[in-house]
Amino acid sequence: FLYSTSHDLRAPLASILGLTNISKFDVKDEASKKLLGMIEDRAKKMDLVIEDILSLARSKKGALEWRELDFN
Repeated sequence: FLYSTSHDLRAPLASILGLTNISKFDVKDEASKKLLGMIEDRAKKMDLVIEDILSLARSKKGALEWRELDFN
């Protein structure tokens, strides 16, 4: 569930990042450029959260390997 949901969230987020990147070239006024930068920053943070969820989902799929550790 985590993997498929995270994967489904990532596709539209990639579109948002791509569109904001393209828009930066067309926008001329500084206020709009600042807003596009803010959108891009938030989208990148959300992408990091989704990547963490995907990593968690991947780790749940694998088998755990137990081994002794010597703390001395």
